Amino acid sequence: MFMKDTRARIPGTLPVKKKYFDLTADPITVILPKAIVKVETKKRTLFITRETAPGIRQVLRNLEDDDFVFRDSPN
Repeated sequence: MFMKDTRARIPGTLPVKKKYFDLTADPITVILPKAIVKVETKKRTLFITRETAPGIRQVLRNLEDDDFVFRDSPN
């Protein structure tokens, strides 16, 4: 669902960390730093639909800020 909402591809999804999500925003936003968004020269802001929000909240619930969301963290 994240990939559908953001039009991200797999390589753009794997480096996403919990700290990039703003769960207080409506809709939930994901701010990717320019290090991840290699084709652009600035950070990129993405939005999560209300349909996807509950699943994202559930996934993020037990993660630390520096944990990867869509792959295992090396810690």
